[in-house]
Amino acid sequence: MAELAEAYIHLKPFTVQGSPETFGDRITREAAEAARDVYGFPVTLNVRIEAGSAKIWATVTAIYTAIAIYPDFKEGAAELYNDSREFGNIAISNIKKEIRPPDTAIYRAERRSRDAGRIFRLYQRLEKLTRSKNLLTASVYKAECDRIMDELNRIISNFKPDEAKLLREQFKISETTIEPPIKLGRRRPEEKQIDLMPFADVATSDADRIIYRNSVIVHPRPAVRPDSKVPMETDRSSDTLPPS
Repeated sequence: MAELAEAYIHLKPFTVQGSPETFGDRITREAAEAARDVYGFPVTLNVRIEAGSAKIWATVTAIYTAIAIYPDFKEGAAELYNDSREFGNIAISNIKKEIRPPDTAIYRAERRSRDAGRIFRLYQRLEKLTRSKNLLTASVYKAECDRIMDELNRIISNFKPDEAKLLREQFKISETTIEPPIKLGRRRPEEKQIDLMPFADVATSDADRIIYRNSVIVHPRPAVRPDSKVPMETDRSSDTLPPS
């Protein structure tokens, strides 16, 4: 499945009140608020927390809907890239305010553009190549086309079929000319990079280190009439979020 954005926080061990589920639900709620602030369409939010020295991932997915709503792919790719950075900033800020870790406990915090960034950068390469076509020899042009095709295959290798088809169409590459996705070797799953105290004693293996995993649908904030602060329709996002 394609990923639009990710907020990542790595914390050194510090005392956390409550159960892993309670702690995880607090993280999920704050990340969901960030997604509602940024995206104007429903997205799936996946949150993962691992025992040890806390690493937290909040990942947003919905690439097919995201690209399809824009009439112009170039504009859509740029908007999704900018949104991914905004989501990371807001989610990290929200989560920090909620769990209030000591300054010394924050090891690293990163906003990650994930597939939205990869698609945006690759489309920029394709546009640059198109503009430079008349200045390049046939062999140089073909070599760069092949590199772009290989990168596209790598990006969409984990996409759903409809997502992959949409990207191929937008890059104007015929499916009959697409080579099988190149094998890059097994990448280290990011899920294995998480941690959290004081629940470290429950972890006995890599698989056991996941102490919280949740996936929720987050709907956008309802539209508001220009002359009123009353929403035009009921906000359904609360139906999918964990209870406070």
